[in-house]
Amino acid sequence: IPDGVQLVTLVNSPGTGAGNGAANPAPAPPASSSAAAPAPTANPPANNNNNNNNNNNAGGGNATGFQAQNARDAQALNQQFASLTVGSACTVGQVACLSDGSFAQCPFGTFVATPCAGGTQCMALPLVNRVGTSVTCTTAEDAARRFEAAGVSGGATGRQAAAPAPAPAPAPTTPAAPPAGNNNNNNNNAGSGNATGFQAQNARNAQALNQQFASLTVGSACTVGQVACLSDGSFAQCPNGTFVSTPCAGGTQCIALPLVNSVGTSVTCTTLDDAARRFEAAGVSGGFNGSQ
Repeated sequence: IPDGVQLVTLVNSPGTGAGNGAANPAPAPPASSSAAAPAPTANPPANNNNNNNNNNNAGGGNATGFQAQNARDAQALNQQFASLTVGSACTVGQVACLSDGSFAQCPFGTFVATPCAGGTQCMALPLVNRVGTSVTCTTAEDAARRFEAAGVSGGATGRQAAAPAPAPAPAPTTPAAPPAGNNNNNNNNAGSGNATGFQAQNARNAQALNQQFASLTVGSACTVGQVACLSDGSFAQCPNGTFVSTPCAGGTQCIALPLVNSVGTSVTCTTLDDAARRFEAAGVSGGFNGSQ
């Protein structure tokens, strides 16, 4: 996320991001989690600092600058991913999305899939604070918001139709007076600042996950299909009961991030600046681990 980042994060929750990576660098997929600081469920993210300009078919828009170019590069990647399936040839260490929406790694020369968490799918997303893209699991709404924020049209693939124009606003009317004596704003769970309740809670849950991740290393016990970050900053999956790591791309590290448009968190590779911005936008203090 709001924006996200970049990895085998399906290996589990964006956004300001992210969410809110080098050419198809080591992955780190994200996965959505609704629990209040639960161990993340399958949700792979992977970081890709690929400044690939092969985006002749990417969406338009008049936006300029590296953020717009990142978005076009991500659109071009998503177009390429549409033809990939389990078993497609790849370069060892490569990460991608498959045509069925799952996150994919390349451990031995062909792609192996890791399903994204329910309600999410694997997509390439534009980085926000530096040149590059990330490959991660996220919601369609979160992805659409990121491309829109970068100023490019066409959504995640560059080929999606624009939303229909909104209906004209109705003629203004005088609002009814509120009931006397009701000053309850129902915001007991909201974070500080202007963040909505669920966004602030997502951020706190992500902070709790990052605190848990600080004690994990390669070989730590885990549940098959689980994804996490390790204490050395790498992205980790659990294929056989113990964690196996995938390094994040240069300049990034694995971090749990808050989703922006739905309840949950994602686990992905991103920059420290991007992570800090996402937690700040959610209205919580203490950075990505709550202790900064």
